[in-house]
Amino acid sequence: MNIPPLTSKTLQNNGLPSPSTANDKVQGADKEVPQQPRTTVNVDITEMTKHIAHAFNTSSESAPAIDKARVNPIIAALNNGSYTIDAESIAEKIMQMGI
Repeated sequence: MNIPPLTSKTLQNNGLPSPSTANDKVQGADKEVPQQPRTTVNVDITEMTKHIAHAFNTSSESAPAIDKARVNPIIAALNNGSYTIDAESIAEKIMQMGI
């Protein structure tokens, strides 16, 4: 696949060579393409967004993702074989959720 260098001609076609010159050598390929000036974009964060971000960050720090006090007894019961699964209760809850 032959990809021609980027020139002002190719920029006129969204950076792609025109179909008529796609396989031909691009004339003026030794010319440099002028750099476009960079633009600066300012983003304003609203007070509400700041409060939401703060609440999210503080809640995730103060509350662990896993409540080990609830999980450890279940792990112990699974390991010693005493954990029982109530399939009927699970099925009822699934039906209530509409899954």
